[in-house]
Amino acid sequence: TSFREMLTFTAAYADDYSNSGVSSQYYAVDGSWDVGHEFNLSAGLGYSKFSVGTGDYTDWSLGLSRQFGPVEIALTYHDTDGSYVDEFYPDGASNAVVLSFNFGG
Repeated sequence: TSFREMLTFTAAYADDYSNSGVSSQYYAVDGSWDVGHEFNLSAGLGYSKFSVGTGDYTDWSLGLSRQFGPVEIALTYHDTDGSYVDEFYPDGASNAVVLSFNFGG
């Protein structure tokens, strides 16, 4: 496996983030590695920067997945150092463990 197959780099720009009138930039690196016994380890690190305010934050994730026939099952931990609060996140951004099932994707 080559370095190119293991890592993904992302750079994104929004000139009006969520109709807020604020521009934003997002940078991330994500990776996936075969760790044996048909399991894959994934990890990600991202950074969001905004043109106004002090809402910049870092996000990260760490997960383990395995293919079972046509279904991939993954257990992933997501977290951030942000304190983002709005109508969708009234308690602010927080950590979460997510169990996902991907059928035939």
